[in-house]
Amino acid sequence: MNELLAALPTYLAAHLQLSLAALAGGVIVSVPLGVLASRRPRAARPLLAVASALQTVPSLALLAFMVPALAAVGAPSIGWLPAVLGLFVYSLLPILHNTTVGLSSIDPAILEAADGVGMDAGERLRRVELPLALPVIIAGIRTAAVWTVGTATLATPVGAKSLGHFIFGGLQTRNYAAILVGCAAAAALALLLDGLVHLLELGARRRRRGLVIAGMVGLLGLAIAASIPTLQQAARGGPRPLVVGAKPFTEQYVLSRIVAGVLERATGLPATTLDSLGSTVVFDGLRSGEIDAYVDYVGTLRAVILGRTDVPRDRATAAREVREALAREGIAVAAELGFENTYVVALPRAQAEALGLEQIGDLARHAPGWTVGGD
Repeated sequence: MNELLAALPTYLAAHLQLSLAALAGGVIVSVPLGVLASRRPRAARPLLAVASALQTVPSLALLAFMVPALAAVGAPSIGWLPAVLGLFVYSLLPILHNTTVGLSSIDPAILEAADGVGMDAGERLRRVELPLALPVIIAGIRTAAVWTVGTATLATPVGAKSLGHFIFGGLQTRNYAAILVGCAAAAALALLLDGLVHLLELGARRRRRGLVIAGMVGLLGLAIAASIPTLQQAARGGPRPLVVGAKPFTEQYVLSRIVAGVLERATGLPATTLDSLGSTVVFDGLRSGEIDAYVDYVGTLRAVILGRTDVPRDRATAAREVREALAREGIAVAAELGFENTYVVALPRAQAEALGLEQIGDLARHAPGWTVGGD
């Protein structure tokens, strides 16, 4: 628990950076679109339909989609950028919806009075419509803030630091203390953001400037706190650390740390690990240069990355095919680990003895009625 709590400030700050950046982007984009939708009802329906459709995409799938999309345009494809873009998309709907509703529900008599005193469209928006709609708009921002903090825990598989580091790693290694720390910290952060935005909402609704100032000071303080680790790292300077990728299971966590230690001793450069990445995400990171090395498996590379469906003659042939194919992409197989990672088929011992199962071929006669599970 001491180790977990020591690492918590770094991941909490990174999680907060992701959440605040995505939320700020959502406000900057959604509020003007909501104003447009309130002015032109024909535009409101397609805008809300698109935002609603994006909201139905599973959050992990949306974050994963950002990786190849960014790689295709030559942008950084793993880490902070794809995570922020995915979270930004998820923040759009509540803010856009509430902005549209808030502006559209203003009493027409008030708007007529504003026109009567000679206000132009811009003045009416700034001095009448936005102040009246502000409590509803902030309520949408409040909803988006809670959604964004929760969804940011899923940024770990695309290489972004977040509190998901504790949750994903804890699930894979049965470290329930890590899961508890990650979940509790994410919940506390969501409640804190919700409370601060709620102060803004109350201040706007009751016309109490003190509540608005308190909420703004709290949010500014969170933003400053989130930036401290980044500023400290920039102040330290030094060479960029070597990055060793790891997939989301225990063997990869162990191997990535062994490789990082070997690289530090061999090069004299600092090395760090980037955990819980999907197979295609970690390979894309290697191909783009955002990851320097990672451990992969011949079968995974051959089937998932190279798309081969035929059965190789033997292990040596499969390894040679993978090595040659990767070399054509400028990727080198630096070393072989010297052990074979052999899978087994497991079932209860009593069942195996009762059915006389000793070899994998013995399963064939039972296969039509069985369900086989895999990771």
